[in-house]
Amino acid sequence: QKRMGKKLVGTQHVVLFRFKPQYKGKPDALKAFLNAFKPLKRIPTVQSITYGATVSGERSQGWDVCLTTLLGDYPTYRDHPIHQEAVKTLKIYSEDVLAMDYNVFKKIKDKEHKTHKPHKNHHDAAAKEAAKAAKKKAAKKVTKKKTTKKKSTKKKTS
Repeated sequence: QKRMGKKLVGTQHVVLFRFKPQYKGKPDALKAFLNAFKPLKRIPTVQSITYGATVSGERSQGWDVCLTTLLGDYPTYRDHPIHQEAVKTLKIYSEDVLAMDYNVFKKIKDKEHKTHKPHKNHHDAAAKEAAKAAKKKAAKKVTKKKTTKKKSTKKKTS
């Protein structure tokens, strides 16, 4: 998908999780929670994934964990069995979830922006073949000169 000189890279999926009171500050609960994210990277549409527990204290306003993923196709990710399994585990520990998704675009370089790409014609191919043949011929000459010098050196020492 292209828009005003930009190409869609994917959808950034950002999710914040707030733990149930009985799991706040429990290292084993945090470990199990974070481990639920690991299989998500096996979903084919996942381009990148990062997650972690907050280190910002009160600034996080009670949110404990953040997950960010760059997705090629959000519906495929959402409906994938690996995602569905992770959601089941995450629901055990979280009392609240906040999610936001937005499209990520990149600027199209001039080369990518042009719709017409010049095709290679037979002249290009012929020129390449001629250059290749000339290079091969030059390499043979160098090899032949080295061989000749070795032979003449051997004759002088005999």
